[in-house]
Amino acid sequence: MTAKIKPTEPKLLTGVVDYLATLNNWVWEHLLRRTGKPYTEVEIAKNIYERHFSRYTKPKHLKWHMDDEDRLITCKYPTNWKIQLENQLPVSLDKPIFIERHQWHRLIKGEGSLILKIKKHAKRA
Repeated sequence: MTAKIKPTEPKLLTGVVDYLATLNNWVWEHLLRRTGKPYTEVEIAKNIYERHFSRYTKPKHLKWHMDDEDRLITCKYPTNWKIQLENQLPVSLDKPIFIERHQWHRLIKGEGSLILKIKKHAKRA
């Protein structure tokens, strides 16, 4: 008995990847609606936080805002995301950035996700 092997075309399996990307996007969208913030944040030490912005973050959610305390932000990994301070052009996050209390600022989305380390200084009276 001989078996005849029939040639077949290779099939591209993208369903799983598409499903995971859709699921991840859905989770981030609903997380944003629940917290009102386009990030998740974990306190890693007293007044030191790690903030995660997903690659699924929509640029329209990165709004101009100000904070009630001075802060020093440092990017954990190289990225092309940028920060823009009031009356200044956007700058890279490749070096630590000091943001004064009540200074308007915003992030500008780059590729991939972003992880920031934020040191919040005590609020001034």
